[in-house]
Amino acid sequence: MARTMNYSQLDEKLIFANFGTIKNLDFRKVTSGDYDNWDIEYESDYFYKPNTEPPLTFLEYPVLDASFFLTENQDIKSFGLRLYLDNADGFYEKMVAQYGEPSIVNQSNYYFQKHGIELPLEESEEAKKIIASIPFPLVNEYKDMQKVSWYDLRNDISKNEIVIRIYNCPVDHLGFDSPRRILRILFEEVEEMDD
Repeated sequence: MARTMNYSQLDEKLIFANFGTIKNLDFRKVTSGDYDNWDIEYESDYFYKPNTEPPLTFLEYPVLDASFFLTENQDIKSFGLRLYLDNADGFYEKMVAQYGEPSIVNQSNYYFQKHGIELPLEESEEAKKIIASIPFPLVNEYKDMQKVSWYDLRNDISKNEIVIRIYNCPVDHLGFDSPRRILRILFEEVEEMDD
């Protein structure tokens, strides 16, 4: 018998969707005893780890686990998930195809070293020139960033933006020279600041 579920993929469309549309047997309520588990976002409401049902996905990659923060009405206000990738290049190509180029990247020391860039220790005109000359990473270098962020994912004009933040974690602390990654991906709404 086929599994019936409104969502099999976790993505930004779930922000403010009702949690009941994705909840299955593999979700469990988080208790205070779970706060020592580093895989669970601190003070999240529900934790997901595939066990009895086929795994939920993001961009067709199976989700290792996920944490959900809910409103009082059981709507999803934000969530984070983790993916394991042998090589993250294909994943980032799919991200660009789906969402366009990222808004912000936070380079790792590994990225700077690969480009022969030594960051200045203090602010000066020369330091500003060096920082301005740092090239924006290419898609195959996104996996070498500490963090990559996509903002303003809504097509309509609204008060708030949705952001996807991806944190690249080399597997088993092998360092960024290894192609394997665990990606921590956060989906949340960012409220506009009043001027």
